[in-house]
Amino acid sequence: MFRTLAIGMKGPGVSAMQSRLNAAVSGTPLAIDGIFWSKTERRVKQFQSENQLKVDGIVGPRTWEKLLANRPAPAPQFNAPYCDNTNPDHLDETDDLKAALPAEEPTPVTGGTPKMLLAFSVPSLASLPKLPKLPSLPKLRPLAGSPEEAIMKSVYGASIDSSTVFMSDKTGAGGRPFTIATPNTILGPSRQVMNLGTSPSHDTIIHELAHVWQSQHASDATRYMLNSVESQALAEASNRLLKVTTFSAYAYRPGLKFSEYGAEQIAEQVENGEAAIVTHVKSIAPGKVDPENDTGLKTPRIEDTSAAGVKI
Repeated sequence: MFRTLAIGMKGPGVSAMQSRLNAAVSGTPLAIDGIFWSKTERRVKQFQSENQLKVDGIVGPRTWEKLLANRPAPAPQFNAPYCDNTNPDHLDETDDLKAALPAEEPTPVTGGTPKMLLAFSVPSLASLPKLPKLPSLPKLRPLAGSPEEAIMKSVYGASIDSSTVFMSDKTGAGGRPFTIATPNTILGPSRQVMNLGTSPSHDTIIHELAHVWQSQHASDATRYMLNSVESQALAEASNRLLKVTTFSAYAYRPGLKFSEYGAEQIAEQVENGEAAIVTHVKSIAPGKVDPENDTGLKTPRIEDTSAAGVKI
């Protein structure tokens, strides 16, 4: 079931292996980024040495067998109010499908109508599906001068330029908030829109402002959106591979470098008030590209919530 892994490989199999290494071997935990490189190889060799396996740094059937000997049991899915930056795990079209179907089966035609005519009978208006109601346009308002700007300043200081940020009364799937950004172009700088709904919580505002911060301090203003999707997809693939529900793009291990976290991990830490991360975001001047932010957003990042020291 599990393919052989070696240095240079990437993917959910590597993430699953890194997670099991963190649980089985002492030392500084590996970042679960799905990339098999030198740090991961050294940890594999350490594990192999401690378990009387051939020390070659290659995770084959025997190494996998040892790694999975005490893997965590499936855990219930978290119900945290995650944001919905095109989250592939949280789409549910059931309600839309039900809305497109008639409420009841059409009444069968009875009597002496010939069978050929039945095949071409025009259904009654009552039996036709109702057309979906078109969504209303979002109501936008600027962040500058709003009550939310005061929340922004209390956490992010002067690091965010509020003049390019707007808020809408819309949300994503399941009522989850999300933030989108436009690219920087010759026509002007990026604009960010926080889709917060009509009554966002204090924590929701702080979380979505983290994505605004990531957009404004990256060389690619939209890269945080891709990192969020990549990280969530990596978490889902890792969960399916190990048949667990413990991997999450929002979970994080405190104490790593800023550049070793993904988009949702940073947003979650600012929301939770992790001092080192909050201090870092406050220290970056408005409009300045933060190299650590750029580095962190290049790689999908997840953590195993069943591992010691991991928070969410």
